[in-house]
Amino acid sequence: MRSEPDIVRELREAEKLGLLKGKTSLVYRDSSVLDDSGKGSDADVDSSFSSVDMFFEEPVDRDELFRVMVESTSDLIAITTFSLNPRYVYVSPSHEKVMGYKPEELIGKPAFDLVHPEDKKRLFSLAKRYISLKMKGLFGERNHEISERFEYRVRDKIGNWRYLESTANLVGNNIVFVSKDVTERKRFEHQLMDLKKRFEDVAFSSGDFIWEIDVSGRYTFVAGGVKEILGYTSDELVGKTPFDLMPRDEAKRVKRVFEEVVSEKKPIVNLENWNLTKDGRRVCLLTNGVPILDETGNLLGYRGVDKDITERKRMEEQLRDFLDNANDLIQSVDSEGRFVYVNKSWLRTLGYTLEEVKGLTVFDILRED
Repeated sequence: MRSEPDIVRELREAEKLGLLKGKTSLVYRDSSVLDDSGKGSDADVDSSFSSVDMFFEEPVDRDELFRVMVESTSDLIAITTFSLNPRYVYVSPSHEKVMGYKPEELIGKPAFDLVHPEDKKRLFSLAKRYISLKMKGLFGERNHEISERFEYRVRDKIGNWRYLESTANLVGNNIVFVSKDVTERKRFEHQLMDLKKRFEDVAFSSGDFIWEIDVSGRYTFVAGGVKEILGYTSDELVGKTPFDLMPRDEAKRVKRVFEEVVSEKKPIVNLENWNLTKDGRRVCLLTNGVPILDETGNLLGYRGVDKDITERKRMEEQLRDFLDNANDLIQSVDSEGRFVYVNKSWLRTLGYTLEEVKGLTVFDILRED
């Protein structure tokens, strides 16, 4: 069963609390459900309501009804004069809960007195423009010809600045403001902006290559020492893929690894890959990254860091070359005794080939005698 319309629920609550003068009967009609006479059916139906009829067994003060509806909302509703220095002529009770002011404390006071100085200039310019337009007769006789949405800061009773998101409507010679307190939302947005700024500061001062890619593998953000490492500017890399920077065979190898990682939404851990700089030099990068997921777990891309380990790789190659050509027999085994490295002298002296050594342990080659 679908829920009742908001207006129906609000009127029901007002009726239960005895806030409506006179005895009322609420009937809800759905034009999509017709009886034999062609009239809409009453009461509960599993569809949206198209109309609400209110039958008052006793006369109802419609001003009272309006007051109940306005005063029961959590929105801030205020009515001001329409001038360059608007003054409050009505303030809803919700202002006391949000702002700390009782309505009687604000009635007759200039509305701009509570507005932040930086925002006051903007609101004053809006008021000036509206008055100028009205004087030119661009609004005609109808109400609600102005409808403007904006954010601004106001000072609450204890002196704190609160953010309001307001809609202003011209009604006759008054302006009706309907506002929501969005202070917490703005605070959260500012925290996100601070974190983003902090991240960017770290990224741009880092000697590493910091990046983000989308789900198709194309760079969407590049910062840090990319210019020093690869010779490209950040703007030159945005839109490219990491594979565009690799030699062909290396791109094929790394792409296979990347596709496997992406298919399982796993992090990228210590992935070594060779790249070509803008001037054609080979550099080795150590890549680490984490997946970026939306609130439902869908993959949006990856965010990570590339470290230039070219010098380390060159030193490793020099060390390996030295060990390979040493006259001594050199071997390296893991914790289970399996060979992970033997040099040429070891193979030559013991008569094994490199393929034969793979998978063997030191115990496999020990002689019983």
